[in-house]
Amino acid sequence: MVLISVVSIMVAVTGLIISLPTHASNRRATREANLRSAWMTFSRDSATLDRAYAKGASGGLSPLSGSHSRFGGLLGHSEWIYSGGCLRRLDDEIKEEVVVSEEVKYDDWITPELRKARLLPYPSWDLLSNLRVVSGEGPQWSSKVFAVQSVEGSYNGGFSVKLYEGEFYDFFNTSVGMGVLAAYRHASKGRVDRALCRLRSKIWDTDYGRTANSVVIQGYFALATLACLTVVVSDRGAHMLVHRRGNEVADNRMMVGPVPSGSHSTFLDADDPVRFIDTLKREFAEELLDVDETGESPRRRMVDEAVEGLVSRDNTYLLGVGFYPVQGYLSVLTMCVIDERSTSVKAWKASRKIASVTEAFTANYEGTILEIPFEASEIDVLRRLHRRTPCLGEIACIIGDHFDEIKDQIMQVRE
Repeated sequence: MVLISVVSIMVAVTGLIISLPTHASNRRATREANLRSAWMTFSRDSATLDRAYAKGASGGLSPLSGSHSRFGGLLGHSEWIYSGGCLRRLDDEIKEEVVVSEEVKYDDWITPELRKARLLPYPSWDLLSNLRVVSGEGPQWSSKVFAVQSVEGSYNGGFSVKLYEGEFYDFFNTSVGMGVLAAYRHASKGRVDRALCRLRSKIWDTDYGRTANSVVIQGYFALATLACLTVVVSDRGAHMLVHRRGNEVADNRMMVGPVPSGSHSTFLDADDPVRFIDTLKREFAEELLDVDETGESPRRRMVDEAVEGLVSRDNTYLLGVGFYPVQGYLSVLTMCVIDERSTSVKAWKASRKIASVTEAFTANYEGTILEIPFEASEIDVLRRLHRRTPCLGEIACIIGDHFDEIKDQIMQVRE
């Protein structure tokens, strides 16, 4: 009897040992399926997530305006956006303070949440590494970019933005990670996840600072970006340019957004400090004038030469700042008014032997360019459009709420 019992135990243990690899394989396969499903939901329908998390009940920051939340705009303080009066220049209203990256180390609170949700088949790897193995997706290279440590101030009083430098991969693994996490939990529960709401309440600390309009970011790499609505003014009236984003971009795929837009970063050939106006010029040169010699970032000299007479601090206006509702990165909202009646723009056109500046605009791999009349009805269409980026939605809301006042200002002849 004893011998039979021992044999039975040995058989059971052997069976357990044999089944362990199968169990581990099944567990990994389940996590791979979870990650593929979450990534597909996030990359193909982030607009639905943006609207769900922009309603003010998702934890952390509130919508920039209560009237904007139903259209899926950005998050922050209501004092952060234009509310009437004279438009302020971008370069005058944002004081940037770059902190040496060695002094700032962001804590990654997102990767542990992805592990807890069983979204990482290889738990010791980051999101990007897992995604590459599972689906072959994700950015193919990284670059130096700026992240936001804190924002303080108001539209009328000016902003102080504290930045630090890191890698684009940091943004993908944490900010995009929040999007993947939100997509997975929203798909499985059909609503904004409460656990994610609690996390979002921690990453945006609004009790910090000397004023009520401040926030400190912690727990993820909050990429600093700029979004610009380009408006071309002529004797025929005003038209605005928007971007139908392609399928090769890191996020907001196949959505309509403002053009130009992009990450705040330095130039490859210069160690000089960069301001958001510099990023606007670089993105304008890349996305509208096809100036890109390296695949990463053109030289400052090439950018300045390309946009001279077309884009400057005098025709670029700040509309506000806010955070994306799902990925949580900062977007500086701007408007660039190119007046074809002005002497500088006439000279720019003459040097290229074109009748209109739009003849020089060319699309790149990031998407196609659309030209739309700058009219209140078209602004309202952009505001209601489902597949458009939150930053374009917020820009449309701001302009729509003050359309006549803004149009009167931009239609004034510039010399």
